[in-house]
Amino acid sequence: LGLVPINVDPDALKENESLRFKLDYKCQSKNDGNVYSKNLIWVPDNDQADRISPTPAAIHDDILIAKLVPGQEITLEMICVKGIGKDHAKFSPVCTSSYRAMPEIEINRENFSKTSDSSSDLSDDKKLVASCPMKV
Repeated sequence: LGLVPINVDPDALKENESLRFKLDYKCQSKNDGNVYSKNLIWVPDNDQADRISPTPAAIHDDILIAKLVPGQEITLEMICVKGIGKDHAKFSPVCTSSYRAMPEIEINRENFSKTSDSSSDLSDDKKLVASCPMKV
């Protein structure tokens, strides 16, 4: 629960002020057993309802919190605190991730010079592959 991102203006919070959320969910059938972040309900303390706008909530409504079977229920209270990465890594807004797009190469033979010798086509292919650093 500590890693569910909450959408709230950090400047709207006073120093050392926290936000309180509650979750009260009971699974009635096997089709409604997934508990999502949209089920978190903000419980404003003191004058928070007047000062904080829009209503704090999870950034994404579809974050799966738990899976329940019929008859199970969750009742909890969550307290959110504002922090910085110097205090704990969970407050750091960065992560290490990368991706690499794999190229799709198509050779249009019509753009190559026409030769009468069919063996030269094979040697041209080998030269092309050898010139590529990825050998594709």
